[in-house]
Amino acid sequence: EADAFSHLVALRPPWAKPEAKAQAFPLPTSPVAEPKADGKADGKADGKGDGKAEGKAEGKAEGKAEGKAEGKAESKAESKADARVQVYDDYAHHPTECEKTLRALRGAHNPKRLICVFQPHQHSRTRFLLEQFANSFSGADEVVVPHIYFVRDSEAEKTRVSAQDLVDRLLARGISACHIGSFDAITEYLEQHCQDGDLVVTMGAGPVNKIAQDFLARATAVHDRASLSVVSGQVA
Repeated sequence: EADAFSHLVALRPPWAKPEAKAQAFPLPTSPVAEPKADGKADGKADGKGDGKAEGKAEGKAEGKAEGKAEGKAESKAESKADARVQVYDDYAHHPTECEKTLRALRGAHNPKRLICVFQPHQHSRTRFLLEQFANSFSGADEVVVPHIYFVRDSEAEKTRVSAQDLVDRLLARGISACHIGSFDAITEYLEQHCQDGDLVVTMGAGPVNKIAQDFLARATAVHDRASLSVVSGQVA
């Protein structure tokens, strides 16, 4: 069975709370399909057995179709078994930081899809910089926005802006985006939605890194593997 690993690279400064841990975890895989006989060769053999030109042509056509179907099935199974989803956590919570981090991740890894889970930090900051934030995520293929992290703001300020306001502006710019309130629901969404070659980055100054850790922890639980390796790095 092919090993498929995803890793969480923590890019938070030491003073950021809660502190993120960088670990490597296996992702769920499916067994690779057993190799099957080449359908094209079978078709040729069937055609020869008939001894007629018509039978030979039919055998070739059937064999080619079977071989193509089997090849697709095997390729799909192998792709799923070898699936790799890279997971990063980043402390970016200002528009410029978000934009540069996404650009660096795409340049360094060239993922099939770059999925960003961004938790806005403070309602007042989100409201004042709403348009700048909306322009900062063009480097992502998809943006998932949980509830805004409520800190150092009044209850009145909390009513003036919401995560959906940011999502609406991202959608208006042609960026795929959605608001999912709870961390658990986002983790489940990632489990169902991520594909081979994707890169997920959780981003923000709040506890959004918990989503990355839970996502990978669940994958580890599925496989019940105890081998973990620590990795660290920095987006250049």
